[in-house]
Amino acid sequence: MATLPNMLIVGAQKAGTTWLHHNLKKSRHFFGSENKELSGFNHANYRARLEDYARNFEEAGEATYVFESTPAYFDVRYRRTDPARNIADTLEDPRIIVILRDPIDRYESAMTHHMMREKIPYTPVIDEVTNRFNAHSFGFYARILAHWRAIFPNMGVFFYDDLQRDPVAFMQSIFDHLGVENDLDPEIVGAKLHYKEKKAKKLGGDWVTLPRLSPRVRRQLKRDYAADTAELGRMTGRDLSHWLQTPGPVASAMISVSQRLGGLRRGA
Repeated sequence: MATLPNMLIVGAQKAGTTWLHHNLKKSRHFFGSENKELSGFNHANYRARLEDYARNFEEAGEATYVFESTPAYFDVRYRRTDPARNIADTLEDPRIIVILRDPIDRYESAMTHHMMREKIPYTPVIDEVTNRFNAHSFGFYARILAHWRAIFPNMGVFFYDDLQRDPVAFMQSIFDHLGVENDLDPEIVGAKLHYKEKKAKKLGGDWVTLPRLSPRVRRQLKRDYAADTAELGRMTGRDLSHWLQTPGPVASAMISVSQRLGGLRRGA
């Protein structure tokens, strides 16, 4: 009988899912897919692909949890299908994990990611709100979480703020939620993946600085996400008001410098 996962990390995009996936794979309790994002349930004809999907877990052995991590699952509908419903109709009582990040920071990180992948042109200042690649809609967490909780009421909801603050304690909370002993070395867990350093290596050529949101876009996103973030706070019992705060003078000055550098570069 083919082995299918009994746990999924479903999102959110740019919220630490890669870090979590690779760290959990170091535990004897977990078997994670070699390719992190399998997107097995993001297609209307997903059932026709299940045999190929299951091949990713053939070497799971006696692991307590067999999992993969596809952040694009965390949506109400994706490519004209419902990932949450597809998962529920296929897997037997799977454990679901989601990590949520400040939606404004997540938008900036997602747009930078797409620039690095050369899906969109590089610009030092992100001065538009677009829903290309679902960059905007993926940040309406309360709407999406309500849909997922209706199907998986016991899903684990975690916050990127906690991962940033204390990765070791964050990892412990994951193990506690799943009911297994934490057998990971705290020093390894504490060594967070340095994505910003990797991004900084891209500097040079057209990349004069890492992309930053313009103040105008940040204000617009703050308005767009205000009601949803308030609802998410009520749903999770978490104070998320800091997600909607305006950046301080240092951050604003950095954005202003980025804008000037970008203008100078284009005028060169």
